[in-house]
Amino acid sequence: MGEDSGTGTQALCSSRVCYMHACPCGYFSDPTRECRCTGAIIQRYLSKVSGPLLDRIDMHIEVPSVPYKELRGKDTGVSSAEMRDRVEGARHPTTARFLQLPHPLAPVAQTVRSR
Repeated sequence: MGEDSGTGTQALCSSRVCYMHACPCGYFSDPTRECRCTGAIIQRYLSKVSGPLLDRIDMHIEVPSVPYKELRGKDTGVSSAEMRDRVEGARHPTTARFLQLPHPLAPVAQTVRSR
């Protein structure tokens, strides 16, 4: 980025993860607890998130709550070594696929203005 021009190009590779309840109490769609929020309270709560911000979110997913006993169950799951093997196994075909593109793994350019 040059000091004289005031603009430049910078690589942009980022992901954002946002989270919020459907209402202030957090029990809007919970099958085990009752939501005590009125429609007006929920509307006021949801209006705090701006439209332009919501426009930048590509995927909206409703995730149900998981009971504590299920989270702390006896199932040992997958070991770290096995998970590492899975990740590496998935990484190789993906890298090979990107290498076939005209510009392999080319970052997205973003214009940055200096102050």
